[in-house]
Amino acid sequence: MNPHAFLLLLTFAVLAPSVCLIADSVPHSLLGVVGRPPTATPFALVAGEAVTLRILPSGTTRPSDENPPRIFQISGTVARPLDVPITVEADPAYPRVLLVHFTTPVVSRPTRLGLRLGDAPALTFLVLPADPRPDLPSLSDILASSRLRLLVCGNSRELRAWLRTEKLDFDDQGVDPPERIPADTLLLGLLNDEDWARLTAPSAPPARILAFVLAPSLLPGVYAEPAARRAKITLPLLPLLPTDPLARETLHTLLLHSLTHSD
Repeated sequence: MNPHAFLLLLTFAVLAPSVCLIADSVPHSLLGVVGRPPTATPFALVAGEAVTLRILPSGTTRPSDENPPRIFQISGTVARPLDVPITVEADPAYPRVLLVHFTTPVVSRPTRLGLRLGDAPALTFLVLPADPRPDLPSLSDILASSRLRLLVCGNSRELRAWLRTEKLDFDDQGVDPPERIPADTLLLGLLNDEDWARLTAPSAPPARILAFVLAPSLLPGVYAEPAARRAKITLPLLPLLPTDPLARETLHTLLLHSLTHSD
């Protein structure tokens, strides 16, 4: 990476405390979304999705008839209550754990919500519109207008399945990357350190590369060249594509930027 390269770390911002949502108590612990791998917080759900959250409540703070569970739409410091039915029950296998069932509201753009159980601070999460996304540009249209060829390498079946879902035409290079990348090609996929170094060496021809590279010595993030012709991604996005809408949103943004950035 040249001396002018910059580092863009994808970090999750913590929502500013709201008078309506935050209490002077310990927050609940989200153990995960049922049916998904372990979930980071904040997390994202899809609009209209029926979900079950596994939550370890803080102390003895639990919802009650006098203080029922509630979902709010959050904008800045304003929280607007939503009419979302919520069912809460104890997990039969772990009685201390609560199973919280609800269906996410329909939204037309990414929307921040808060789930309030008892008097504990709200558990915040993002709800993304369901596919087809009215708020996102079509990657297939942008790829066609860019006149770039999309070449995929690596052993990620999840990446190829996502590209097909997005109706993106691509050529499959297989596991190993090419020896060189033509000027009209964007290489997308998994590279090892040696292949990344070879394809981005000063002696190598300039090339568009969007590469997922295992780099234990680096923080998870996106390490991009100023011209955005190539980027090294150390985020664990690809395995999460089938289940995590935030992973799909992130990859859509990265690919959109690579396809639309001019020389």
